Amino acid sequence: MKYDPADTTDNKAVTWESSDKSVATVDANGKVTALKDGSATITAKVGKLTATCALTVQEKKLTGISLDKTALELSKGQSSEALKVIYTPADTTDDKTVTWSSADEKIATVKNGVVTAKATGTTKITATVGTHKAECTVTVNAKLTGIKVTPDKVTVEKGQKANLNVTYLPADTTDEKAVTWKSENESVATVDENGVVTAVAGGKTKVIATAKANNKITAVCEVKVPIHTESIALNKTEITDLLKGKTEKLEVSFIPSNTEDSREVKWTSSAADIAAVDANGTVKALKEGTATITATTADGKHTASCTVTVKEIHLTDVKLDEMKNPSELFKGEKHQIKIGLNPIDTTDNVIYTFASSDEKVVSVDKNGMVTALKNGKATITITVKTTNTDFEKTLTYDITVEEIPLESIEIKGDVTSLEEGKTTKLNVVFNPTNTTDDKTVVWSSSDTKVATVDANGVVKAVKAGNVKITAKVGDKTAEYALKVTAKANGTNNKNEKPADGGAVKTRDSNHISGFVVAMLLSIAAIVGVVIFKKRTHR
Repeated sequence: MKYDPADTTDNKAVTWESSDKSVATVDANGKVTALKDGSATITAKVGKLTATCALTVQEKKLTGISLDKTALELSKGQSSEALKVIYTPADTTDDKTVTWSSADEKIATVKNGVVTAKATGTTKITATVGTHKAECTVTVNAKLTGIKVTPDKVTVEKGQKANLNVTYLPADTTDEKAVTWKSENESVATVDENGVVTAVAGGKTKVIATAKANNKITAVCEVKVPIHTESIALNKTEITDLLKGKTEKLEVSFIPSNTEDSREVKWTSSAADIAAVDANGTVKALKEGTATITATTADGKHTASCTVTVKEIHLTDVKLDEMKNPSELFKGEKHQIKIGLNPIDTTDNVIYTFASSDEKVVSVDKNGMVTALKNGKATITITVKTTNTDFEKTLTYDITVEEIPLESIEIKGDVTSLEEGKTTKLNVVFNPTNTTDDKTVVWSSSDTKVATVDANGVVKAVKAGNVKITAKVGDKTAEYALKVTAKANGTNNKNEKPADGGAVKTRDSNHISGFVVAMLLSIAAIVGVVIFKKRTHR
């Protein structure tokens, strides 16, 4: 709309009218809409002024339609693919409303031109505008997404076969349903083009199926061929001269060494009285002869044997070993009787019987241990026998027992004065020192309120005073004089010796000269005993 003059100050509001609203209409903004063939005048009024426009309407009839795609391939599950309608003429004035349809909505559906694949197959999508139609052939494919081998694990015995099958995913895939087969280790198992596995040797391998439609799609079956025992062997096939009573261990080796079968074996002996074998393969020689030891696998399929020859060395003689069996013993002495065997390595089962002619002088136990009991003489009789032969021999062994009487005892101590609460150890000296008499000491105190003494001669000071500690051995006694002093107040008092110096007193000697004589006699006796023992034990 143009105004004259353009800068008029009058109201510029426009009123629009159509002379034939069935042919064309005009809105308040002057927008004209053609409706059908014909003529109409469009009038604009501003105040008292008018302007007109003669309008002739001509319709463009739709002559045909087509689609931008006449064929379409979709994958099952693909979300959508849009089709576009092409009108002829493009500027037709006819109604352009499109009606869409699918010949088989189970295969594909269409909405507003968007095609969605549902299942594999082929269908037609039709667009209809008025009396005009256009079609697109839609093919829905199912792409191969994976494969699965069944079984995925299989155990096949050597020389046997197993069939493998392939499942395709999805099951309705339109891709080629074929695979190639391969074994990673053909020394264990092979596989043919049909998925038939043949076990070659014990071990493990993987059989791989690869889809021909897509070599990136594979599946695996784990194949195991059990490793069985083929044979067993022993570390020795012959044991010669195994001495009676001796043992030898047999070891089993399995072939192949990595067998998966049980390694348990059963051991047997053809002559268990000659050579026995335990569950661990330890062979024990029992008597002279030959036996075959056999190991058998748990399944009984494999055996290995060893021939064992048992040898016996028979006893021919026995004798006393004079160098090791003294004829004189002191009272209280013990001695193990030594008997020499000839041959020394005899395999015979030897038993000994011992007896003493005077059990009060000499005793002997079942193992030949002799104990000298008192002064005198006795004869030990020894009988030697074998249980497996007729060997028997008797030996005699004469023993003289001497006694060394106890003549006196003396108490030795480090102190003669002891502070309250303290202890000291007293010891007994025997005269002669090698006496064969009983050396058991009985201790006593003349006043336990002053000092006590235990069974080991340990004296404990109790309170201040004088006391005598007595030691008694048999009929011999000795006394030890001890002074107990009160506890010092903050000072350490030195031990003081009393006037008698803790002198030893023996009740079988009344004066010092007698004691000296007794000591000299004791020394002479000790020297004599030493000379005597050297002579008897040479």
